[in-house]
Amino acid sequence: MNRLSQTLLTLTVAALGATVLPTTASAEPGECAPTQSVDPLRLLRQASLDLRGSIPTFDEYQAVKNADDPAAEVDARIEDMLVSDAYFDNVREYHRNLMWSSMDDAVVDRVLHPGRRLVRAGNTQLWRVPAAGRWFRGSNTVTCLNQEQTDFDADGRPIPIETYPDINCNGPGAGGICSREGYVMVEPYWAPGTEVKVCAFDAQALELGATGDACSAYHPNDPGCGCGPNLQWCGRVQDEYKDDFRDVLAEEPLRIFENVVRADLPYTEAFTTDLTWMNGTLAHYYRHMVGMLNPNQGGAAYDTAIDELPDLAYGQDDAWVPVEREGAHAGVLTTYGFLGRFASNRGRANRFFTAFYCDPFVPPEEGLPPQEDNPDPDLRKRAGCDGCHADLEPAAAHWGRWRTGGTYGLMRPDVLSFETPLQTCLCGEGTDTPNCNLTCRSYYVTADNSHPAEYEAFGGLPLTAAWADPIELSNAEMGPELLVETPEQKRQVAQCMVRTMAEHLLARELDEDDLPWVVEHTDALEADGYRFSGMVSRMVADERYRSIH
Repeated sequence: MNRLSQTLLTLTVAALGATVLPTTASAEPGECAPTQSVDPLRLLRQASLDLRGSIPTFDEYQAVKNADDPAAEVDARIEDMLVSDAYFDNVREYHRNLMWSSMDDAVVDRVLHPGRRLVRAGNTQLWRVPAAGRWFRGSNTVTCLNQEQTDFDADGRPIPIETYPDINCNGPGAGGICSREGYVMVEPYWAPGTEVKVCAFDAQALELGATGDACSAYHPNDPGCGCGPNLQWCGRVQDEYKDDFRDVLAEEPLRIFENVVRADLPYTEAFTTDLTWMNGTLAHYYRHMVGMLNPNQGGAAYDTAIDELPDLAYGQDDAWVPVEREGAHAGVLTTYGFLGRFASNRGRANRFFTAFYCDPFVPPEEGLPPQEDNPDPDLRKRAGCDGCHADLEPAAAHWGRWRTGGTYGLMRPDVLSFETPLQTCLCGEGTDTPNCNLTCRSYYVTADNSHPAEYEAFGGLPLTAAWADPIELSNAEMGPELLVETPEQKRQVAQCMVRTMAEHLLARELDEDDLPWVVEHTDALEADGYRFSGMVSRMVADERYRSIH
């Protein structure tokens, strides 16, 4: 019996053996006991806070107070709340907490490649990309001249104003010589009609770099590539600007949940849909920034699986429009907001199992056994680890084709093969290729990142393939949408939806007496086509909810 079946069976058996729901007569005295007489005004306030996140308006209070049937008026007001914009705003916030949908500063650093991070030089108004200075001037610590504008050669490249010897200037071709150019004035994409001062090398806007590669794809490490037209390939990561892209990336999966709820679609579609939502700032990021990585670090090895982006300008943030993604996507589970927030496949699996199966992976209560002298390299079999990892590894494999480490992109089958070792990744200490590149270190079994037995069996294959059985490899090929494919899985999601929302509305953890009630609401949710708002409507009409006000 697998983990999912055991969880469902445990809950069902507990429900069948639990005591009968308490009645009004047997309840403890006090305001928290079920009551036949519910104060309509207090119920209105409670429902409004839970559904909209705000207290009722004066007019709503008055309408209930003056109604011939106040209880019926409250019910009508609640139904209005469930289709209000404030309710859908609250749905996003509910799922923000459920998904832990936020990005800290470390994630922001990964959202923008170092070669695309604009910061001010000291206390000046001069913008530059510090991480690119080595390629332009011989050292990242050297800044352009703040008081002089730059001239350009016949090819449109900046001409250095001064050069001087410095042993610290050891960038490509520098040879101990530092170069400094002046500044140029640029109209930035974030403020059309204005100009900002930018170091000329950083502001380069030509399509092809000095190496002949396209700057839009291979911006870093090329002295001929800058931030592009209107600085569109770079983002500000300083002071109040650093949240420009972080906030909208974290918002994207929440908009998917909102759309599923607003359209009264089955809740499980949030994990399988090819439809996502973007505003102007998010579209700018996906159009100009997400695909630019150094080619020797795997930049050409993945794609975003998004064909057409909306015609929205940066800053058009109130307009969220639908965007079709390719079939490899699986709703919220393959958005940057989720993949960036949970940087490892195990973390992604654990968050999904915790938030949507209500079945987290936790260590045994008795703790882990003493460490073995020669522990099994396969965590599925290692003593003390096998209890979780026998289920966690197959679950994590659903993201086996998606990039990790806070980055974004789908690794193409021709690049990430689960059957054929990648010869360039047969690398590491003791091999013919002692230095592994970043792609190998991040995604493949190498001599440096594996147990000798693991490298011998799986060297050059993706990390996901190590010790994997056919089910895991199938999970990796099909993606995370398989997590809500079977009736059993959907039942688990439904039960978890009910439990999580019940604890949110009742403001307490559920106990054994609540289990039959959970089963009752789960049955109703399944019969109703997994409609989120239908579940909420039934719960706020339930005596358990109305007895706590």
